[in-house]
Amino acid sequence: MISMNFQLFDAIRPRSTTFITLSDIKRSQMSTYFFNNFINWLRYFLQETSEGNERVV
Repeated sequence: MISMNFQLFDAIRPRSTTFITLSDIKRSQMSTYFFNNFINWLRYFLQETSEGNERVV
């Protein structure tokens, strides 16, 4: 779980080091990745196992 937190903070790059705001998510190009972690685990799994050539939306 801690590893996932680090991944999410690295992906979103929030202004604060302790929390992520909605504006941080909207500003980030990784918002789809962020939400797939919580809402759609299958898409998250596909993102983690793909070779980066395809975008899973």
